[in-house]
Amino acid sequence: MILTLVIFLVTTAVVHGDPCQDYVALDEPLRSTGALWTVTGHDPPLCDDGLETKWYRFVSPAGGVIPTTCSLLNQTSCSTLGPVWMNG
Repeated sequence: MILTLVIFLVTTAVVHGDPCQDYVALDEPLRSTGALWTVTGHDPPLCDDGLETKWYRFVSPAGGVIPTTCSLLNQTSCSTLGPVWMNG
């Protein structure tokens, strides 16, 4: 049990700073829910696996609101193969 807790604490990322002041603005138009990735396009789908653990904010023209339901998204929305939404 203690080993599991230690592993959890070591691998859990902690974001410091004020999310209202210390954030990275994501403003790429391809990140908007209306931007659809297509197989016939020349660019690969967007992938955020390389993003650092920081606060991020979507701003225009990427859109200023994160979807709160999957019904607002297409399978390739936001120029990716795995769009996400916030529940709540």
